[in-house]
Amino acid sequence: MGDMVRFDPIAVDRLARQLASLDDTLGPALRQISQILSGQGGHLAGSGAIEGLVAAAHKDAGDMSQRARQTRELAQKEGSGAFFGRSFWPQLDWQASSQSGVAARKDAADLKSALALGNKDKAASRQRLLAVARDMHAHLHDKAYLATLWNSLDSDAAAKLARVLHNQDADGKSTDKPTVLSAESERILKDVASSLAAASNYRQTPTSKPENLLGGDREKVFVKASDKWSVGMLFKYGPNGKNWDPHFLSAMTASMLQWHQRHPYLPKDPRTAWYRDLGIQWAPGESDLNKSAQAALKKFDPTIPVLDRTSENSDASRWALQDKGNVHVLVHGDWIIPGNYGQGYDASGSAGAVLRSGVTFPRGTTEGAKEAAQALVNIVSEVKAYHIGRLKNKTMQDVLSLPFGLRHSLTQIAGSYLPDFAHSASSKDTTLGLRHGDDGLPYAVTMNHDDVQDFLDEALRQSPQDFGWMKGRIKGLVTAGVMQTQAGNGSATDYPADAAELFAVLHSVDAMEKIARGHEDDVLAAEQKSAKQTVSSVIGMLPGGYGIDKATKLAGKAFTISDIYMDGPSEGNEQNARLGAEQDGIKANFDLPPLIVQGLIAAGKLSPSTREPWLTGGVVSSDDGFEDWYKENRNAAISVVMHSQDGRPMKPTRMTLEQYVNQISENYRDVKDWFPSTAG
Repeated sequence: MGDMVRFDPIAVDRLARQLASLDDTLGPALRQISQILSGQGGHLAGSGAIEGLVAAAHKDAGDMSQRARQTRELAQKEGSGAFFGRSFWPQLDWQASSQSGVAARKDAADLKSALALGNKDKAASRQRLLAVARDMHAHLHDKAYLATLWNSLDSDAAAKLARVLHNQDADGKSTDKPTVLSAESERILKDVASSLAAASNYRQTPTSKPENLLGGDREKVFVKASDKWSVGMLFKYGPNGKNWDPHFLSAMTASMLQWHQRHPYLPKDPRTAWYRDLGIQWAPGESDLNKSAQAALKKFDPTIPVLDRTSENSDASRWALQDKGNVHVLVHGDWIIPGNYGQGYDASGSAGAVLRSGVTFPRGTTEGAKEAAQALVNIVSEVKAYHIGRLKNKTMQDVLSLPFGLRHSLTQIAGSYLPDFAHSASSKDTTLGLRHGDDGLPYAVTMNHDDVQDFLDEALRQSPQDFGWMKGRIKGLVTAGVMQTQAGNGSATDYPADAAELFAVLHSVDAMEKIARGHEDDVLAAEQKSAKQTVSSVIGMLPGGYGIDKATKLAGKAFTISDIYMDGPSEGNEQNARLGAEQDGIKANFDLPPLIVQGLIAAGKLSPSTREPWLTGGVVSSDDGFEDWYKENRNAAISVVMHSQDGRPMKPTRMTLEQYVNQISENYRDVKDWFPSTAG
């Protein structure tokens, strides 16, 4: 709670009377004061501040009157007084002895008694819970109330609130469409959760530094609570994650992820499912019961709202991702809420949002930038582990792909750290890790080629829109890289070469997926062909067999071999995919010249006529005659900065436009080296 302070009963009583007199004077005169200061009844910009000061004086008068009463009572009870000296003055908690503190202690006691009543007297319990919730909502900005309330409550009172509310709403009834929480219960949870969030992240003003009013082990009560569902509902109905203490959210996320890992949606023994005591049932096969269960789990899974609140607070996300165990569950966890067969709901977007939020800190040499980069290292490591595990199960590679919500977030993460991925695309021996920022450069992530390719392979699988988005990002990096390296004194990083390398990796990821699918189609085609041949040639020779004609008549219907084994894909798919990928690579190589020319124009190294049809408002288009212009001007001499093999910029050198374009494009033309000799 607050600080314990010794009070002189006589002095406190005198001060209380003086504050009451001030309040009696200011209150009635407020309107007159405002009119005088605003001049002729006009609006005064600071009138709100005056009203706030008068309101504060009124509150102080009430608080001091409350303390005067309590000190008199204690003095009479203990027989102490001013003449005994300071050491004998009665002690009071400064915050708890205010009007707000008294109200908070009463609400804490009422909440405890309401929870104890539970279903024994549901009407009385609800009446008290609604009243306490209204009080909590009314005191969201009252520091004394918040501090006293949350440090007076029984340790697990709020943690078990949702469970008590559910038991009252369900009242022991089990139906196909269970009532988990009523609208009234949701309103109570919203007010209580808002109060908890305000206490964890109290601000005197919107711009002041936040202060956590939860003392001692109060947060641990929620983090270590055994009923994770009940705690999770506070975060579901609570405010945006920015309004919570980030340390609290980070610890809550770690605890909830551990719980999620231990409590799958479909446990081996259905009787142990965490949601059964909520009246939610799931049955194997097709059932309307499963549709209701899926809808209820989407709404009342306790892990999802905790992740949502955390993703809304970048500090909380970043700190949670420093723990590799948390990242492991976010990447490898089961985020598909079951329904009827083939109709699972992808809830992985919440997990992916935490990953994305955790790496959003601005690049630089600060501690936050270091933590964000370390978070990315942990993410790349876990994605690589997932990739290796998926490839070990060749028959389930497509089924085991990461859910879309996660894949989409991984694509966004790669786009945010594009220079790191590009710079690592050509590296074979670099160890995954963190490059320190003590050299004055921003913290960065170091990877090797396999790390980059495995990450993009998992992120972009079966995601054509994300593939197109990433391709556009890399194209933009080519142009920006040329501009950065050629403008001014040049750049310490060979961004154009890095971008071209990453372009090659991106193309190889796309190519390998197509080749792998071609390989699978060839296997299926050979399997179907063999099956047909076997049925045709063997069925008449089997002992006791009837022959195909008689067998069809005995079956009571006419059918052909194609009715048994439907036509599958034709053969030669892998080879066609390989040839197509190489052609795509050649075609994509022609994307580079317009991107490079765009960068050279922006850097002031080229100045084509503004009347060129392919140049509109300084933007280069690959259409409208660009190819003809390039052929005519490919021997134009330009002064450019190139980089040595160890990556250091060299003095400007003169070369033709075509030579410069080719030097960058060479990094892309190695794409065929990335293709596997055997798919799958």
